Order: sequence, then structure tokens, then C-alpha cells
Amino acid sequence: MIKKFSTTILWGEYPEPDAEPIKYEFNTQRELDAFIHGINESDGWMGCHEIDATKNHVVLGGCVYEFDTQEELNAFVKENGYEG
Repeated sequence: MIKKFSTTILWGEYPEPDAEPIKYEFNTQRELDAFIHGINESDGWMGCHEIDATKNHVVLGGCVYEFDTQEELNAFVKENGYEG
């Protein structure tokens, strides 16, 4: 099985309560990095929230929230209504 590189995005600066995150998968880390770079370049026009459980961080409005454990990250995502 080929390893996929992925990120999950909740689009919109202030997402609706019923908005669902979208998972994007790429064949290489370079493709994922290019995708994230494109989002960062356009951020401010419509906003988004990157939820990356593999790196134990969440990016909200350009701010990175890092967590020591996966459990802390999951609790933050759930408490703030970002789980899909």
C-alpha cells in the first residue's frame, strides 16, 4: 500500500455549525506542502482551519495551537466544534 500524505481542512473563517471538514490526500509530501502553501497564500480572503492530527496541532486563523498529546488535540477539536 502506498503511503498517502493528508491534511483535513474546515473551510471558512467562521464556519457554520454544520460545516464538515474535508480531508485532502496527496501522493507525496511535496504535493501536500504545495497545497498548504497555496492555502497560506490565499488565507485572509476566506479563511480556513487546518486540522492535522498527525502533527498534534491545529491552525486556526493563522495561529498554530500545539498539543502534547493526541488526546489534548482531540479534546480541543471536539470542544470547539471542529470534528467531522
